[in-house]
Amino acid sequence: MRIIDTVKVDARTVNDVKISENGRVGIISREGASNRKNGLVILDVTDPYNVKITKTYDEDLTGGVHNVFIYQDHVYALSAGTRYDIINISDPANPFRISSYELDTPGHSIHDVWVENGVAYSSNWADGVHIVDVGGVPQNEQSRDKKNFNPFLALAGKGSPGNPIKIASKSDPNGHNHATFPFVSQSSDKFYMINGDEWAKSIPGSAERIYQGGFHFIDFTDIDNPVETAIYQIPEVGSHNHWVEGDILYAGYYYGGIRVLDISGELLGVIFRENMNRIVPENVEMVCERVTWRACKGTKSNFPRGSTEIVLWLHAESLKSDLTLRAWKEERHIGFIVCWRHEAVLEICRCLGRDRLSLC
Repeated sequence: MRIIDTVKVDARTVNDVKISENGRVGIISREGASNRKNGLVILDVTDPYNVKITKTYDEDLTGGVHNVFIYQDHVYALSAGTRYDIINISDPANPFRISSYELDTPGHSIHDVWVENGVAYSSNWADGVHIVDVGGVPQNEQSRDKKNFNPFLALAGKGSPGNPIKIASKSDPNGHNHATFPFVSQSSDKFYMINGDEWAKSIPGSAERIYQGGFHFIDFTDIDNPVETAIYQIPEVGSHNHWVEGDILYAGYYYGGIRVLDISGELLGVIFRENMNRIVPENVEMVCERVTWRACKGTKSNFPRGSTEIVLWLHAESLKSDLTLRAWKEERHIGFIVCWRHEAVLEICRCLGRDRLSLC
């Protein structure tokens, strides 16, 4: 991997970069411009070795733009953390705003927006997820495949980018809704919104904060009665962003790395805790000076709740706190996260590709 071009813009922070599906237009969102206008920088990325600035756009975006999404010649841009504006970029040199979507609740705010099949999904902290029709086409009920069934599409088609219409919503009682992703289960008849938290807990006597939170599975199969059925949350670090492909969840955890999770099947309860109780070790050993790390790989049959993971099981004659602490100090260099449980389970964040390690 190498840098092939660089674009410099007037900003204190570049928050987001998105590229259009056809690979021709790029959008940079920014905050803290010297002229306080902030807004968007529209790029011509037709030749990625020679990226050019096409236009800056800051109309009613002076409060800063945190996230953006490009969908069918339109940019969905978060404005000052209160709404998203929908901007036509069919001619990137002459962008213009056609509408906005903003909640009417007291103190409302927004962090993210995602558009798929003409339906916009926004994450709004305490107001939770809002699902909005921005031009979705209804499905043909006679020919639709249940594995590709999104119940919102059956109601969509009345809205447009110029006339966004709310379809449904679900508030977040904890006020932590940071990102959301629509998930059509490929192994069941369920449709979920996977809502990710973001919040941090203060450490007494310290300026540091520890990120908390996890991924909540909201069953929206009945859109009038959405229900949270499961959560995936690990004890040592909080969630950030995520991506879903098929029945696989790619979960980001700041300094905790990335976890790749099988979310097929029925999703119920606290998935992490359920899985940790069902891991069966295999006889692959990684030798440390005073302890033996025994590798174990979970399979779907071991995880009726759905999530498959690769972990390391600590097997030692004696487990002392100082020994565990020494392992913890080393873990960030090799990609481990310590799970503080009686069995002292260690979970792999990335595949190491070798069978022996020295941690002590």
